[in-house]
Amino acid sequence: MNSLLLIGPAMMAALGVSLLLRFIWAARSRRDLSTTWREPSAANELLYVTAHAALGAGIGLLFWLSWGFTALVEISWWQRGLVFGLMNAVIFSVLPLLIVRSLLRTTPPFFQLLVVETCCTCVAASLACSWAWSQSL
Repeated sequence: MNSLLLIGPAMMAALGVSLLLRFIWAARSRRDLSTTWREPSAANELLYVTAHAALGAGIGLLFWLSWGFTALVEISWWQRGLVFGLMNAVIFSVLPLLIVRSLLRTTPPFFQLLVVETCCTCVAASLACSWAWSQSL
């Protein structure tokens, strides 16, 4: 299977999650009348979308490289994607963010926001990869 057949759906899922989460965070900050955690500018939005797309592409590439994991055929595609996504979420978001939080002493709402964003992106991209893999067989 070509790696681009997994990277493409993973990037699209990550971009979809970033768009959905952007609307949720905007509604939440408006309701709470709190300040946003970053300046609303075109450059920040471009970096936000690029970071999510890069994370999705990386997960797609890891899914393609993990032939042993994708060979698990006893479980359904969504179970495989969910397990792979949760493993990636722990490795790529929760552990590094715990280190960053301890070093920078960030506030809990900001930390929770980052963890939710990266976990949702990891799980959605992994589910998209797993679905694309099952459709190709």
